[in-house]
Amino acid sequence: MSGARVFVSYSHANSSQRDELIGCLKPLEKDGAIKVWWDDLIRPGQRWREVLQEELRKADIAVLLVTSEFLDSQYCRELEVEVLRQRSTRSKLVLLPVICDATETWKKQPWIAEVQVVLACERHDEAWTRVAEAVRREAKRLGPRPDDGAVSLERLLEELPGGNREPFFGRKDRLEFLDAAFGNPSIGVVTYYAFGGVGKSALIRHWLTNNAPREGVRFVGCSFFDQGTREHAGTSDQFIVRALRDLGDAAPSGGELWKRGRRLAELVTEEPTVLVLDGLEPLQFGPGDSDRAGQLKDAGVRELLAALTERPGRSLCIVTTRLALTDPSLETSHLRQTELDVLSVE
Repeated sequence: MSGARVFVSYSHANSSQRDELIGCLKPLEKDGAIKVWWDDLIRPGQRWREVLQEELRKADIAVLLVTSEFLDSQYCRELEVEVLRQRSTRSKLVLLPVICDATETWKKQPWIAEVQVVLACERHDEAWTRVAEAVRREAKRLGPRPDDGAVSLERLLEELPGGNREPFFGRKDRLEFLDAAFGNPSIGVVTYYAFGGVGKSALIRHWLTNNAPREGVRFVGCSFFDQGTREHAGTSDQFIVRALRDLGDAAPSGGELWKRGRRLAELVTEEPTVLVLDGLEPLQFGPGDSDRAGQLKDAGVRELLAALTERPGRSLCIVTTRLALTDPSLETSHLRQTELDVLSVE
């Protein structure tokens, strides 16, 4: 876990105000409550536009030093403000405009009028104290930030089986369907089911490695069944605790399992996320349970999947299992299930 990421947006004509702001935020950064970034931190040789876009994507709080120069800057308006505004409407990103000069031009900006501002054009010492307090308050409200490495594609691939398999063949239609499913407003969960050895996990691993979107996407997942050797096979408890922690939940072990499953679904859908639940069959009733075959006996995953089908479009959950999911709560068009057939010799 780490502190909230604070992005400082400013005009280079106002570097002195920037320095005052950064100085007032230093105590919060030293305590680990926040991590401050501004463009002077781009190192020589780095591709500055790519670094800037990455920091804009990661930001939790954006402090904008609003002056006449800032408002006149095409760079500030188009490369920073517009991206931050769009993110603030789609996620938890907090916009904090700080009015740094006496001009009232800012009042003509609709996007500034929509949020609470901090006036810093008079009594600067008090104003910077108010800015620091506002940042501290928002960082506390947002809670701890997950470590980017914990929700990376590399981390997810380590969790999944099949890292040393033979080259992948076929399944072009399935790969194209997954390409289209991510971001589709009518799809929340995709399930592939078939008996062992058909290539369910290999399909998902290939899609993740070669086709999955990268920019601005988090990756979370688990394999519940790997020849019976995984310590969490048969229960979702450990996975849900870890996933909640990685996504920034303040109390990942708190509450009943089904409630934690619901909380995890909320976190997954807050930002674009690929969630993979591989080998789900240990958490289902087997073929011998004729009335319940395929239903989930694990309350955490059942509620997780049910909640994800209620919020389709932003994130995608991919399930592999030997048995189709038959729970009544999952009978919705937002869950797409496909039986994976055996590839022909050709």
